[in-house]
Amino acid sequence: GSFVAGPDSAARNVDAAEDHILIIRLSALGWTQFMHKNCSLLVDCSAPLEQINSALAAKFDEAANNGGDAETLRDRLDAILLRHLAAKTWHRDLPLVSRISGLIAHPDLNRIDDMCDLLDIDHARLARICRRAFGFSPKFLMRRQRLQSMVAELDRRAYAEWRQFLDPRYVDQSHFIRDFRDFYGMAPTHYLAHRNGTGDDYALAA
Repeated sequence: GSFVAGPDSAARNVDAAEDHILIIRLSALGWTQFMHKNCSLLVDCSAPLEQINSALAAKFDEAANNGGDAETLRDRLDAILLRHLAAKTWHRDLPLVSRISGLIAHPDLNRIDDMCDLLDIDHARLARICRRAFGFSPKFLMRRQRLQSMVAELDRRAYAEWRQFLDPRYVDQSHFIRDFRDFYGMAPTHYLAHRNGTGDDYALAA
């Protein structure tokens, strides 16, 4: 059957499974358009797709039961999603969700007030849309994006050079380390030891 996994509030260790699993990653735009459920209700958990979008679940199950390899199934699911998009009215919040996605990633945006001003909406509406489409509050999303930007730099550069690429939205290194521990459950040096030594991978879903 088809299942929907909600966003993660913290990083988790990802192990390869022996079974064949086809994963379709949804952006906040995809969730808004395809999922008939508030994303915040599925944070750190999963549910059968049938409970969230029964029509889509029926088509996915039919595609999976028709046989074929993973590439064939992927093409079938792509076709289903494209047909679904063509036949469905666009969700009214899509333009705002698109703009919010861009603003969350903007390196010079630090305040929720500024985001509300740019979107011309109040705090309550921004919070409601963020929880519906992203699963979290605007403040959490900005904090997570700030950390993800730093992790991307860590993956490319030596940790000893942190002063050269510390995101200006962090007050100092200890501020960054506190955030890192909150999301990853370990210090940055421990994370890098895993990435560079054991091959373990830690995923922080967007």
